[in-house]
Amino acid sequence: MVTRRQWLVGALSLGAAAGVVSWLDERPGLPVLSPEALRRARVLLHRYPFVDMHAHPGRTFLQSAEDLSWSLGFYRWFGRVSERQTVGDMRAGGASAAVFAGVADVQVLALGGGGLETYRDFAPGEAWASCQLQMRDLLARAEELELVVARTPEDVLAAHAQGRTACILGMEGADGLEGELDRLDRLWSDGLRVLTLVHYRHNEVQAADADGLTRFGASLVDRMVDLGMLIDLAHASERVVGQVLDRSRVPVLVSHSFVQTDTYKHPRFLSQDLARRIAARGGVVGVWPAGLGVANLEGYIDRIAFLVDLLGEAHVGLGTDMDANYQPVFTSYRQLPWVVDGLLKRGLSEAAVAAVLGGNMLRVWGAALAAAGNA
Repeated sequence: MVTRRQWLVGALSLGAAAGVVSWLDERPGLPVLSPEALRRARVLLHRYPFVDMHAHPGRTFLQSAEDLSWSLGFYRWFGRVSERQTVGDMRAGGASAAVFAGVADVQVLALGGGGLETYRDFAPGEAWASCQLQMRDLLARAEELELVVARTPEDVLAAHAQGRTACILGMEGADGLEGELDRLDRLWSDGLRVLTLVHYRHNEVQAADADGLTRFGASLVDRMVDLGMLIDLAHASERVVGQVLDRSRVPVLVSHSFVQTDTYKHPRFLSQDLARRIAARGGVVGVWPAGLGVANLEGYIDRIAFLVDLLGEAHVGLGTDMDANYQPVFTSYRQLPWVVDGLLKRGLSEAAVAAVLGGNMLRVWGAALAAAGNA
């Protein structure tokens, strides 16, 4: 049985090799917005910051990677996207900030029968070297593109007020730590603010046998809380999510996912009971625009509205997985005004839309820093 962690989340549906690239630049037709609807959406985006909880603009994680599997090597060379183009789309669409995420296990992943899977293990020190290299690349791109590297929610708000674009540094997977907790402090000093505990590789955080939190994983959660680093539980097993909720004294994120429903179930989606537990602890679930049970942007907006009804407007965000998503139905930040308009038309107030767009993410981040004494 395919688990949530085993299933493909990247943009690697290689039914045929040529098909990998074909949908990367698709822009599905959008309904025509009236001038008044477009103006209202843009005014709201100007007034309130949009913060993407999880993205890979330009796929920086692939740029300097060595010893990739042939499938990811193919993807790097024939599925190229530009950070400059995506950041331009952010500015044009009104996106204030995004988590620019590295991928900690990228070098040991390959496309298998069930999606992305590990095809080899890291050599000693390889994961840490890869993590450091990706951090350097992310910081270099931020400087090149004149992005604000946000270390606090206030940095995002200040950048938004100045009309600038902010990046929040994230890493998808704790593999680079290689079981050494002191490396987290180094990454914190370098600017890392969001860590997804696991990706596809069974790393030192999530036990391969019982699928629960390891002793190191528990220590890592404690240290993240002490620092004020945001805990992202996307890709983690339900057992790990529950254990982290029991352990952490601060709210958590599930940056890009959705919930199981009567009409559509998927291994990457949370049970509704677990999603409610996350919300009850003050956390946020980011709605993921992968083409799983939805065929277009309208379906994605329906899912956002559904989750708001289920969890409340204070516990929903957006995690687009931009530039590395699976059959995305939200393909460009230029589509943001359509998302805003769709949510308003589904009865959400402007305050609720503002919370979903970024306010909830910033609240959780502020709570994490305050609990650590770093606010």
